[in-house]
Amino acid sequence: MGHEVVSLAEKCKNENRSHMSVGVSHRGGARRIGALGIAAVLALLLSSCSDGTDGAGIDSTVQRRPVVVTTNAVVQSIVRLVGGDAFDVRSLVPDGKDPHDFEPSASDIAVLDGAGLIVQVGLGYEHGVENAVERSVGAGVPVLTLTDHVPVVGGDPHVFTDPLTVSEAVDEIASALGGLASLDEAAAVTRARGVLERADATARERLAPLTSKDGCVLVTDHDALAYFARRYGCEVAGVVIPSFTSTAEASAAQVQKIVDEVKGSRGGAGEIRAVFVERGTSAVVAEKIAELTGINVVELSVHSLPADNTYETYVVELAHTILKGLTS
Repeated sequence: MGHEVVSLAEKCKNENRSHMSVGVSHRGGARRIGALGIAAVLALLLSSCSDGTDGAGIDSTVQRRPVVVTTNAVVQSIVRLVGGDAFDVRSLVPDGKDPHDFEPSASDIAVLDGAGLIVQVGLGYEHGVENAVERSVGAGVPVLTLTDHVPVVGGDPHVFTDPLTVSEAVDEIASALGGLASLDEAAAVTRARGVLERADATARERLAPLTSKDGCVLVTDHDALAYFARRYGCEVAGVVIPSFTSTAEASAAQVQKIVDEVKGSRGGAGEIRAVFVERGTSAVVAEKIAELTGINVVELSVHSLPADNTYETYVVELAHTILKGLTS
């Protein structure tokens, strides 16, 4: 054991240039260190070797950040935009998964119960996790509901598709985060709104070639783009499944109605050129419509983030995908 202590001491000395000395007694040529001495030496050596990480190599300062749990990845990116690196923001529903039918595991529920704050969309958007969220809230975890703090259109929960609608909730988000940790709320709001306004301007610029000619006509698999369409001058001409949730199913009559609308639009300014489906949901019905009409099926990432995991890029890529889908 004495040799292990000396070896560790030498390692720390080399790595950290430590000048700490360790007293070792000798008797009869043998080196002896008492049990208590060993414990004390090890504690000193480990502290001198510490690089701010735990045994798993995770920065201990990160572990101490307040945990905020959001109900999808897009909302996670919004909260990160406001709070920066001061908070450990996690998405309950994995990125790319359909949030409408996600069911949390026992470990997911444990994360919810241990959160300092839950941020959800509301209006039934996350009905698959509602019971788990309500349980945690009942146990004392505070919750912020986005749709309580922005103008809502027709009960549609997809407010996060419009950056300027999101901007109206930024004050409330900053206030809720400020209750968990030190945060310059005014600076956080200013910074976040600057990014949201820039995202809006870029999306508007991307879609200008369509909207200037009444060419931004959308057919979607379910009703998820009303806020986006209203903000950027697009028209939602048809919805395959007239529901705010992707778990609903289309009837034959609904499919035929869309087919008739597509065919009837041909040759006009508002010609329908594509049907947009959400990433992670079934495209079977949309593909049938495409087969019957000859239009494109285009996948949209409404509930998932781009490669850089930022909300700004999410908005811009949504606009870019729509532009590409209607001009290809």
